Amino acid sequence: MHCGKDEMPYEKKYPGGNSLLLRIAGALFIATGVLILIFCIPGWAWLSLIGVVLIVVGIILILQS
Repeated sequence: MHCGKDEMPYEKKYPGGNSLLLRIAGALFIATGVLILIFCIPGWAWLSLIGVVLIVVGIILILQS
């Protein structure tokens, strides 16, 4: 069943196009955010996150076997 429209109904259109300056600025914002997280989150929080990841991986491995 065709509705008579030639364009795709779910076509994505992003503003700004392919601006290199916007891509560089976005990458800088991401890198700055990651550095702030790394330096401001205390060590015990990183260790607890690693512990949770190890528990999840262990559960996945047990369920796979």
